[in-house]
Amino acid sequence: MISFRFVPGVTADDLRGAVAGAPDGLVLECYGSGNGPMDRPGMRDALREIAARIPVVAITQCTAGGGVDLARYAVGRELARTGVITGSDLTLEAAIAKLGWLIDRGAVGNILRDLLPINLIGECTPTPAEDPIS
Repeated sequence: MISFRFVPGVTADDLRGAVAGAPDGLVLECYGSGNGPMDRPGMRDALREIAARIPVVAITQCTAGGGVDLARYAVGRELARTGVITGSDLTLEAAIAKLGWLIDRGAVGNILRDLLPINLIGECTPTPAEDPIS
């Protein structure tokens, strides 16, 4: 499992280089609610290629203000179309641990996509449907 932080000026080759060692998964540290440099040459293709091989989870670099919502802005929707999975409000450490744990237990595809944003043991904010108190 590795993480990759989107920063201004990052290139598709930088991203490809980060996964050249064939990790089991990738956690992308995005801007705000799930934005990245999708207008950079080749970035969409690089993400699509990587997400076809390994799970790619988007989290936010922000320490406050909620988590990733890939449906909120056009750039987030582009990330989702490449196969990137929302990491909700998981921290970097929680995203790496949860992704690794789910992969180790055989979660793939839609099962992995469905389980990542769900609160299992307090690692992320429960949705209203998951919260028995609300």
